[in-house]
Amino acid sequence: MLDNLQLLFVWAPIINVQIILEGIFVGAVFALSAYGLALVWGVMNIKNLAQGDFVIMGGYMALALTQVGIPLALTMLIVLVMMFAFGWVIYILMIRRIINQDMFVSLLATFGLSLLLQQVMNLIFGPEVQTVDMHLPVFDAFENMVT
Repeated sequence: MLDNLQLLFVWAPIINVQIILEGIFVGAVFALSAYGLALVWGVMNIKNLAQGDFVIMGGYMALALTQVGIPLALTMLIVLVMMFAFGWVIYILMIRRIINQDMFVSLLATFGLSLLLQQVMNLIFGPEVQTVDMHLPVFDAFENMVT
C-alpha cells in the first residue's frame, strides 16, 4: 500500500509534467507543418498535400544520419540543407508547372507526390515506429518501484 501512495504523491506529478511536455513538443511539430501548408497555400495558391510527408522525410533523414554516427547538431544542419535542396528540386520539376493551373491540378499533383513519398519511405525504412537516440539522460520513475 505504501508503494501505491508513493506512486500517487511522488511519481505522478513528475510523470504528468513529462506527458504535458511531450504533448507540447508533438503539437509544435503539427503546428509547424500546418503553418508550412498555410504559407504555401497563401503565397503560391497551391494546396501541397505532401507537406506532412516532407516533415516525415526530414525525420527519416535525421534518423539515418544519426544511425551512421553523425552528431545531432550536425545532423540537423545537414537535414535542413538536404530538405531545402529537395524542396527546390520539387519546385523546379513540378510546382512551377502547375502554379498557374486550376486548384484541382495542384491537389492531384501533390497528392500523387505524397503517395510516392510515402511508399518510398515505407520501402526504405519499413512501417515500424523508429526513434532517434539523442543520448540524453532518461528518468525512469518506475525504476525504484520494481520489487
